[in-house]
Amino acid sequence: MTPRLPPPILALSCGQALNLSPTDLVARVEAAVEAGLEGLLLRERGWSDGLLLETARNLRRVLGEGWLGLSDAPHLIRASGADGVHLSHRALTAPEVRKLVGADVAIGISDHRSHPRDDGSDADYCFLSPLHAVQGKEQALGVDRVIAWAGECVLPAWALGGVGPQDLQALRAGGLAGAACLRGLLAQVSPGEALTALRCSWGDD
Repeated sequence: MTPRLPPPILALSCGQALNLSPTDLVARVEAAVEAGLEGLLLRERGWSDGLLLETARNLRRVLGEGWLGLSDAPHLIRASGADGVHLSHRALTAPEVRKLVGADVAIGISDHRSHPRDDGSDADYCFLSPLHAVQGKEQALGVDRVIAWAGECVLPAWALGGVGPQDLQALRAGGLAGAACLRGLLAQVSPGEALTALRCSWGDD
């Protein structure tokens, strides 16, 4: 079975970064789903497995047929009903995770110009970052350099790092598969309105 890839506009959740409780996080996602959100990557590295699994199951219910991914938690994929697992540099490699999750689970990797990965042969998609300046991250690449980098990738690529509606038309025209958004989506007081702006900028599939 071919793994399901994330949708073009992918929400990232990080309750710690957004100062949200698990309950508030699920509520924000629910508001975005009502506006048309089709996918979410749950990134909560500081949570216990129990809390992560409980929240993932709640999000699975909220998302319905939408795409759900877990960051660095391949051991919880089956129990949560998630569609994919995303691997940071601190996690297992894609070949190692493929043996754990099987062929039907999407594996994503995060790539950076300063320390590129070499395990993409067993991955299905990648994040290229940072597009714009993000506190604590390396120097921003900008739209043109991310587009050029995506052209070198063998994997479908999503831009990450301060992505806004103003970037999406150029990213799509440049061959990006989509964009992953953290503060530009679930951090907003009205995530539904933020999603609408992003989707309008990306355009209809």
